[in-house]
Amino acid sequence: MRETDIESAITAYLKFALPALAVSFHIPNGAQLGARQLWQMRRAGMVAGIPDRCVLWNGKAYFLECKGPKGRLSPAQEEMFVRIEDADCEVAVVRSVEDVEARLIEWGIPINARLNLSANDEIMLRCGRMPRPEWRSDE
Repeated sequence: MRETDIESAITAYLKFALPALAVSFHIPNGAQLGARQLWQMRRAGMVAGIPDRCVLWNGKAYFLECKGPKGRLSPAQEEMFVRIEDADCEVAVVRSVEDVEARLIEWGIPINARLNLSANDEIMLRCGRMPRPEWRSDE
């Protein structure tokens, strides 16, 4: 599964799973940019190594870096992880929706719904080859 497919599945999951007052957003730092766009993004404040996604909950920031099955952190990302942790925020590498769910639970963020799909089902869903999943409420 490609990293972009994993990111899309995570986005869909977080829309349903996070509490209503939580905020989740993607940080478009890793986009393939031309020289001009890269210059503009850096000028606007883009910082190397920032994780892909941020979740804000209960006065704290949580960061998720999405990687494919063989993906590794760059040196800039490793350095940024240390800086984020030193700022008393949480950060983790995730490779699946299941990884995200485990981190949310570990961090004490309430989960309103869980996705009951295997990794293969996620791929089939993204390709439009299976119906929308049913979401299970924890309440």
